[in-house]
Amino acid sequence: MFTVLIPHFLIAQIPPKFQYYTIADGLSNNYVTSIIQDHRGFMWFGTNEGLNRFDGYQFINYKFDPDNTERSLTNSWIEAIYEDKEGTIWAGTRNCISALNTVTGLIRNYSYRERLFVSSILPDEDVNKLWVGTDAGLFLLDKKTGNWQHYPLPFKNKIFIRSVIQDHYHRLWLTTYSDGVLVYDLKKRDYRQFIIPELDKHLSRSSAILGTSLLDRNNNLWITSWYSGLICINTVTEKITRYVHDDMNRFSIGGNGGKDLLEDADGKIWIAGLKDGCFIYDPSKDQFKNHPFDNIQGGLTGLEASSIYKGGNGIYWIGTDKGLNKYDATNQKIQTVSFSSSVNSSNTTDIIVNVILSIVKENDSLLWVGTRRGLYLINRVNDLALSKIILGKPYIYCVANCLLKDENGVLWIGGDGCLYKCVFNKRQNTFQATQLLPGKTKASLISLYNDHNGNMWAGTYHDGLFKLNIATGGCAHYMPSRLLHHQTNDNIISGIIPLHNGKLLIGTNGDGLCVLDPVNDSFTEVTLNDRGTISKTDNASVLSVIRDSKKNIWIATQFGGLFKTNDSLQRFEQITEKQGLPSLRIDDIKEDCMHNLWLTSLGRLILYNTGSGTINVFTSPYGLNGNNYLGQLYAFNDSVMLLGEENTLHIFNPKNFITNKEIPRVYVTSFKIFDNNQPVTENQAVKLNYDQNYFSFEYVGLSYSHTEHNMYAYMLEGLDKSWNYAGTARYASYANLGEGTYTFKVKASNSDGLWNENPATITIIIAPPFWHRWWFYTAGILLAAAVIYIMYSFKVSRLKKEMLMRDKISRDLHDDVGSTLSSIRFFSNAAQGTLGETDSKVLPLIKRIGAASDKILYSLDDIVWSINPKNDHIELIAARMTEFAAEILEAKNISFKIHIDEEVSNVKLNLATRHDFFLIYKEAINNLAKYSFADFVNISVKKEKNKLVLKIEDNGKGFDIDTVKQGNGLTSMHERARKIRARLNVNSAVNQGTIITLFCPLHN
Repeated sequence: MFTVLIPHFLIAQIPPKFQYYTIADGLSNNYVTSIIQDHRGFMWFGTNEGLNRFDGYQFINYKFDPDNTERSLTNSWIEAIYEDKEGTIWAGTRNCISALNTVTGLIRNYSYRERLFVSSILPDEDVNKLWVGTDAGLFLLDKKTGNWQHYPLPFKNKIFIRSVIQDHYHRLWLTTYSDGVLVYDLKKRDYRQFIIPELDKHLSRSSAILGTSLLDRNNNLWITSWYSGLICINTVTEKITRYVHDDMNRFSIGGNGGKDLLEDADGKIWIAGLKDGCFIYDPSKDQFKNHPFDNIQGGLTGLEASSIYKGGNGIYWIGTDKGLNKYDATNQKIQTVSFSSSVNSSNTTDIIVNVILSIVKENDSLLWVGTRRGLYLINRVNDLALSKIILGKPYIYCVANCLLKDENGVLWIGGDGCLYKCVFNKRQNTFQATQLLPGKTKASLISLYNDHNGNMWAGTYHDGLFKLNIATGGCAHYMPSRLLHHQTNDNIISGIIPLHNGKLLIGTNGDGLCVLDPVNDSFTEVTLNDRGTISKTDNASVLSVIRDSKKNIWIATQFGGLFKTNDSLQRFEQITEKQGLPSLRIDDIKEDCMHNLWLTSLGRLILYNTGSGTINVFTSPYGLNGNNYLGQLYAFNDSVMLLGEENTLHIFNPKNFITNKEIPRVYVTSFKIFDNNQPVTENQAVKLNYDQNYFSFEYVGLSYSHTEHNMYAYMLEGLDKSWNYAGTARYASYANLGEGTYTFKVKASNSDGLWNENPATITIIIAPPFWHRWWFYTAGILLAAAVIYIMYSFKVSRLKKEMLMRDKISRDLHDDVGSTLSSIRFFSNAAQGTLGETDSKVLPLIKRIGAASDKILYSLDDIVWSINPKNDHIELIAARMTEFAAEILEAKNISFKIHIDEEVSNVKLNLATRHDFFLIYKEAINNLAKYSFADFVNISVKKEKNKLVLKIEDNGKGFDIDTVKQGNGLTSMHERARKIRARLNVNSAVNQGTIITLFCPLHN
């Protein structure tokens, strides 16, 4: 046991961090003279070499172009910027004024008959006019006509005006380069010189040069000077107060020179110091807080501050001669304490790398911090007064890996190869430490747990788990790798928590998660996933285990992210990069008073909202040092959380840590067709030709707090069914779109995940090609109708001619050839009657002539019947079929039945089809009459789908199709069927009759 007295010393607080931009980032020049934010949210910066628009990502520069003087600025040196109610940006240059239309991008220049150095622009009560301060005096500019009206001083023709401010009494206050302060009464239309005694004796000297002026909420006019301090004039009482630097007063202004002013929401006055940085005056305390230039990374960069402006969401912009500085107040929520320490008795300061490993609360005002260099005591109440406790001899190296405060107020310290039981006496300012576990292990103790049975459990690095009975000193040693039969032999105990059944849940780095039953000293392995045994490359490396206020158990792993479970250990919910974690490695977990979890991961601080599941990631811009390792998290109370880092302790309030509540306004900044820029304005449809169907968009969400973490989502209504979440990408393209109306929508979130649900929209109308237009359809329909009509008329005409020709041929054949054949037949019959039977030689010839004439007449009759167009209808065909069947079959005493289905009554057959159809029918009837020896025939004609079906069925003797050789009749029938693309089926069997079926397609 030994006692150490506690020495005291103060630790340094780290100043606010700035982010800066230079010409390397796209700024046209590093000397920033003026700053404003327009009504849409874009930042505008005037420099010595052009006007700059900034959206958080890139600068767009506007300069003087000698080749295009009418469409460029009058001069590139910008001294003043102003936005009017129409959204026009007015730039005062060293050669009059330029007005930039932010919608069209066009510039209008307002020139005077002589060159004017414009230093200040102020709106008049008439919205169409501007007050302009120049090196030639005061002017009133008519924005419509471009007319300049000069207001000269009665006692001096030319005067260099630095700024123009209007008070509530219709007076203009003018600060000048070397003529002091002037007041112009707008009602009386006269000047008076405002005397400042301290400056009056220095008029026309450099010490009397005045700069910018500001009228605050209390009607005080603040005026900067180059060398004479800060001047305040009460415009009601006209009382003058002057603030100058005092080396003996640390709350005085940091320098006597200034160039620009602003008033913040708290009524504090910010001054851009000429040579000494930035000053902040608090009227309630009558004190200045000074931020001198600190040209290191994160410090206020520059040698001369020239402009200052407060934008949205508490972001301050400070222009200097070295570029643009941005101070984000939302970043400064982490109070930072440096742990650089003096380590020798000669008071020589030596900076030692000191990593914070553990934190525990002593009481409501004191905090123990364990580091690689020893143990620290921080008084949270007294401005972070710091005490250092070294275990062993003073200034001897000792690591405090883990800390635990038990129910009896005893502080337990796990070191390298040792466990300390410590008692702190605040009144006597002493610290007593007793070393336990001597000689039991050489490993570092990294986790502690005190159970209700009086046992202290100590987890080590590579030497397993120790159980120490505090009362008896008895010790038990457990090696999880060996007991679980693992081959890893890691035995790194990273966390210990009790379960409701009296068992202990042990987190190990290498052997995964396991349960220890203290009754029988047995270990049971716990599976974090559904793949069986935990693999070392997945979730076996558990780095932290905690139980939250809702009795959930959370497990941080090295390779598997974050897991959630309960005492049953049956179901595990995994949170990984898919849910928003920046890495699968989670080093530590702590719960805050709002039941959210704070995590550390490779130098990043993470907030996990257990209710919504949202994840926010914080890195160096929020106040962290940017190291790859963060130490332990600790919840001191409901409003204070602590985080250790290398050489640093961070303190923050979890209740107001996320303060970026600015909803980003979203704009489409670029619209390209085939990579060619096209002008686009809000609320105006873009009309494109059908072949302009490849286009792209660029867009921006205007939130300047951690712009790199702004998120975007877009969709094209008419094509996309849902939002496309693009992450931080600010580009979208579409190709091969068809005609129609589309609406492009884009929304954005700020760095803390707050979305603007009112997206920016652009309507795109793609015109149809000419062949898709109504007039083309109409013309096409009319043309098609005309072609159809012509074709129809031609076909009808041709059919009419064909019908007439067929009718003429039929009549000619009947009248001429038929009558001639009839005459031959008549004369042959007459000759037969004359000759009688006596002339045996001539008579046979005459009989053959008569028979041939009869045959030709019959054939001619068929041809005439076929040609005649009146016989195209099936009804007439059926009548001739009946007539023919009766003529042939009745002569053979064969009865028949013929049935014509009503469905075919309107069917018409063309000439060729009708001719062959009927000849096939005739051939079938003739063969039946000659060879079938039938006494009954059934004939039917019907329609099946698109076919006309003829069926002839007899009850004759039939024949064997395979043995009977086909004669000319059947061959002729098949040949005619093929000609008309019909199918002929002949089915017969001996003594079973014959069936002939003809399937004739109607479309032929």
